[in-house]
Amino acid sequence: ATVGQVWSPIMAAMSLKGTESEVLTSCREHCKDTAGCAHVTVQFPMGLCQLAKANATIVEGILGAISAPVSCPKAEEQEELAFRKKYDVLHGTVAPSDPLPSLMACAFLACLAAVTVTAGLTRTRRGLTSFHEALQQEDEETPLGVA
Repeated sequence: ATVGQVWSPIMAAMSLKGTESEVLTSCREHCKDTAGCAHVTVQFPMGLCQLAKANATIVEGILGAISAPVSCPKAEEQEELAFRKKYDVLHGTVAPSDPLPSLMACAFLACLAAVTVTAGLTRTRRGLTSFHEALQQEDEETPLGVA
């Protein structure tokens, strides 16, 4: 999987609603159900799911985009990296073409719930730039919308 890249040409695109985890899972399901689909791109925070064929090529420089094959093996050892990359790409602190390990996309699904909770905390709006910094301050902040 790669951060900041999209597959082109796009064979289909749709706007999906739900949590980040639901959007990514749903996008992959759409790809599995679409003849000829081999790659997905999800652009956060809009929830834009894009499907591409196996012969598609990568276009770089798209902040908030995560591109991956339609399926991959389980990879728990990548969860921390997935968490950090997800957090960083949404807040603009990762170079658009930073490559992620090929197994990252699946670990990404496993840790999205934790990312969603962390991304909703006030401190992320202040531009913290690392996973570890966010975790260290987790107990010191109040979630957005909570007085």
